[in-house]
Amino acid sequence: MHLTGVPAFVTGASPQGVVYLDALAARDLSRHTYIARAVRVVCPIMEVAEPPPGTVAFKQEGFEFVALPHATSLLRYLVGGGWLRAVWTMWRQLGWADVAFMGCVEYPIPYGWTGVPFAALRRVPWYTFIESTPWRTPSGVDPNWRQRLRATVAERINRVLFRRTRFAFVSHAAYAEFLRPGCPYLVSPAAWFLRTEIATPDQITAARAEAAGHVPHLMYIGRLDPAKGVRTLLSALAIVDQSGVELKCTVMGVGQLQAVVEHAAASLHHVRLAVATPLRYGPEFFHALRGVDALIVPNLGDEQSRNVFDAFSQGVPVLASNTPGLRSVVTDGVEGRLIPPGDVGALSRAIAEFADPTERARWIAYGDAGYQRVKTYDHDAMHAQRAEFIAALGDSATLATP
Repeated sequence: MHLTGVPAFVTGASPQGVVYLDALAARDLSRHTYIARAVRVVCPIMEVAEPPPGTVAFKQEGFEFVALPHATSLLRYLVGGGWLRAVWTMWRQLGWADVAFMGCVEYPIPYGWTGVPFAALRRVPWYTFIESTPWRTPSGVDPNWRQRLRATVAERINRVLFRRTRFAFVSHAAYAEFLRPGCPYLVSPAAWFLRTEIATPDQITAARAEAAGHVPHLMYIGRLDPAKGVRTLLSALAIVDQSGVELKCTVMGVGQLQAVVEHAAASLHHVRLAVATPLRYGPEFFHALRGVDALIVPNLGDEQSRNVFDAFSQGVPVLASNTPGLRSVVTDGVEGRLIPPGDVGALSRAIAEFADPTERARWIAYGDAGYQRVKTYDHDAMHAQRAEFIAALGDSATLATP
């Protein structure tokens, strides 16, 4: 059983057994056959007139979908009766399962909080993937009382639940602190690109030749959110602008700080700051990423490393915050640079380096190192490692909970 809050969609014209999933979710789910021969995906299923943009039709032998109630907030989930219907669905499906995946960190509804106690009652072993800690409030962000309450409650519940998982995948080793001593786990950072999406050396050479004739071009990809370090980035760009350095920075994302970013763009004179609509993951996205000198990841707190691996796959170095999640995949002075989270001065100095041709050449070498690292770590290679890990566990992965 695969319990997740990632929704599926159906239309009135959908063929029998076909659902529509986010394209990347479909890519990932289709590889889960090494865990069990038959998988029941228990998730919210929404009926829509047309498949939402970015979704693809999904129907694969061995996969069956079971609907959970859909709600847009935890409060509506509890008060509207969705929780009671979900309890009944989870209880029935756990009676069928030999092993279950529990998503405990999903927002806004961590369905695993409900599923784990029933898995214990059913004596069904379960596992999870700790990829990020979105409930935590990073330093430098001033949360309101609701966010503080949510962070406190979620931290305590997840610490209790994670210590009861049979095995786990974690995106970096620091997350092993959540697990009980001796719990088997695999450090498995998420890589979403396929081998065919990794840039060829000729493509990288051509992109760099094109970039050499223009001012340095940096890129940020992600939500325009305080926790992502967007304000830190804007402050650093303002300092670089005041020093007269000419460069371009593209911010690709949407979010609560979009108006702030647009206002900052209008106030800069030497730095060309552009806000770009997020591109669908695929050729157009990778082409745009391949054309920049570096990816900036200025997060204030812990962060999953998907964008970092995307950059490496295109021969692009990374300028990132020195958080546990990011320094687990970026070595300072090897695949890029690491700076203290929220350090505006350090970020501005690192950005200004690109104005020096010698330093710009050094960053190209960082990109080469990142490229070599991911040439053997695409999405399928990631799942192959996980399959080997589960195979090594043998029967202990699925033995009933005592």
